[in-house]
Amino acid sequence: MSKKVLIIILVLALLVFGFFMIKNFTGNVVKEGSKKEINLENNCECIEKEKVICPEGYELMDEKRLCAKVSEKCYTGELNVVSCEPFVQYSPMLLSCSKYDCGGEIWRVK
Repeated sequence: MSKKVLIIILVLALLVFGFFMIKNFTGNVVKEGSKKEINLENNCECIEKEKVICPEGYELMDEKRLCAKVSEKCYTGELNVVSCEPFVQYSPMLLSCSKYDCGGEIWRVK
C-alpha cells in the first residue's frame, strides 16, 4: 500500500514540476499558424526586426512615426506666479524583433 502512495506522490510532484517548467518557458509569441507559445529572446535567433516599440514612458504617434511623452514644464513668472504648460518630449521609435528562427522553425511575435 505504501509503495502505491509513494508512486502517486512522485507522479504528482513530476506533473507539478513539469507544469512550472513549461509555464516559465512561455512568452508573448506565436508560431506562424499556431497558438503555441515559447520564449524566443533567449532561445532563438532574430531574423526580422519590424515590430515598432517605444522607450518606457513614451507612446507611439502613428502619423509621425515618433514616440512622444507629455509632461509639464513649470516656471516662475511675474509676481512669483508659477505657471505650468504641457511639454512634449520626442524619441525615435525602436524596432524590436518580429520573427525568430528556432532550429528551423519560424516564430512571429504577436
